[in-house]
Amino acid sequence: MKKIKGFTLVELLITISILVIVFGMASTIIIQIIHANSKIAVQRQVILEARNAIEVIARQTRVAMGQRNQGQADAIVADPGGSSIQINQSPIGNGTGGDYVSYSLNPLTHEIEVTTGNIQNGTTREDLDIMLILDTTGSMTVCGDTNRKPCGKKIDYMKGAADDFIDYFTTQDSQGVSPPQDRIGAVAFSGCYTPTGATKLNSLTYSSSFSSIKNNIDALVPCDNTSMRSGIYQAVQELNSNIIVGRTAKKVAIVLSDGIANLNGTGSSSCSGVPTDLAVCEANIGWGAGNNNIEFYSLGLGTTTSTGIDQITLARIAHDYNAVTGQITPDDRYYYVNATDLKSVFLKIAGKITNDVLSCPGSATPGPCPPYELTSSQVDVTGAQFQQSFTSLQPFVTITLTIQSKNFGSSPDWKKASVTVQEVISSRDYSGS
Repeated sequence: MKKIKGFTLVELLITISILVIVFGMASTIIIQIIHANSKIAVQRQVILEARNAIEVIARQTRVAMGQRNQGQADAIVADPGGSSIQINQSPIGNGTGGDYVSYSLNPLTHEIEVTTGNIQNGTTREDLDIMLILDTTGSMTVCGDTNRKPCGKKIDYMKGAADDFIDYFTTQDSQGVSPPQDRIGAVAFSGCYTPTGATKLNSLTYSSSFSSIKNNIDALVPCDNTSMRSGIYQAVQELNSNIIVGRTAKKVAIVLSDGIANLNGTGSSSCSGVPTDLAVCEANIGWGAGNNNIEFYSLGLGTTTSTGIDQITLARIAHDYNAVTGQITPDDRYYYVNATDLKSVFLKIAGKITNDVLSCPGSATPGPCPPYELTSSQVDVTGAQFQQSFTSLQPFVTITLTIQSKNFGSSPDWKKASVTVQEVISSRDYSGS
């Protein structure tokens, strides 16, 4: 047998094979150790994020629970759907106003979104009847914010903003000695709703049924072209026909669109012209209905990179366009807004029509403070529930958060972690500090 430097060829092959096996085993062990350490690190990150998030929310909830015990009925206002909660740090509904913080699950970013600000309420105001007129055309599937990856569709930003707007009036209905009895309804418009060009999602209804409006809005699917005239017509009909004898209410219609009216649709026989003129005509009928006149607000929903919106038509609908000078009066009743600012603008309109003043301390710009995210970009919040309940006259708030590592569904096992944390807070938890 031939030897190679003291080894036979067979011995050398055996030695090499043993070394390969040992190296392979060592590599496997090292990889397993690395994976185990990575999994521990991921689990630790998720647990720390979950604990921090629930502690921040629970701390302020405990203080608010103590305020509730001291007679502030509106200290905590949870969304009936359970995905958001507003904590009022000083009395809101007694005409003096105060600071607030709200937490809500943003389904687009998978983050707990935090909004803070100050509300100064008017001492009295009339009831409101509000119709939302929402664009559900095919262009609403376009990216709403090119700075976010993945990019959410404009329809999803609209759904979230509309839900928050409705929640605002849920809060208002629970506040004050004689809270206003507001009603909200909704209409969606697109060429898919044949033959009328629009569909009434909900008739005007009180806050006990607001969750139904939100569910119907959240179920909307965009398609086809823009029959704006039809949506406005149906909203005006609802506002002027759904009347409660003995009740007076201010009537408001809010039109949101991301494009240009390009379908005639159906509506009043007195209106004629191209689709844009038809939409304006239907709104003018609402504006000019004598004692039943309707105040219109309009929002042109753009993106962070382009417009593609008929701003003049939307401004005409809101009576914010001067035909002599050709000038639009922005941010009076017509707003051009990108998707990420849509929630704030909806809340500005809520403040205007309720005579409330929403502000961010230290800012000269009306409206709440810009929202920020409670958790980091390394995790996703996949579930958030805020529930109020009463047992034997004892109020409770239950906070439940589910937090996962980023890209949980597509990650290998050693890169994923998930945790659900829950805290139940009663009035006995209040320590006064």
